[in-house]
Amino acid sequence: TVDGVLVGSASTNALRFEGIIFTATNITLRWSAAPNLRFQIEYANSIGGPWMAVTAPVTSADGNYVFIDDGSSTGGLASARFYRLKQLP
Repeated sequence: TVDGVLVGSASTNALRFEGIIFTATNITLRWSAAPNLRFQIEYANSIGGPWMAVTAPVTSADGNYVFIDDGSSTGGLASARFYRLKQLP
């Protein structure tokens, strides 16, 4: 890990976190990685967990990945929210 961001062993497989956007109604996570990968988003209201998975994995044909949390898949938006990404096989 580098500053909390997981990176692949080859530069073409590196995961690069592009940003996070907060609005009154949602939180958007953006990252880039090799195309056609699958990522599981997990979230928690405390850094210590418990961590819960969002049901649908995030995919991208062009390598630009986006996850938008409007609260509908995560039980509502909490005042504190933590996210982590897991690459799926």
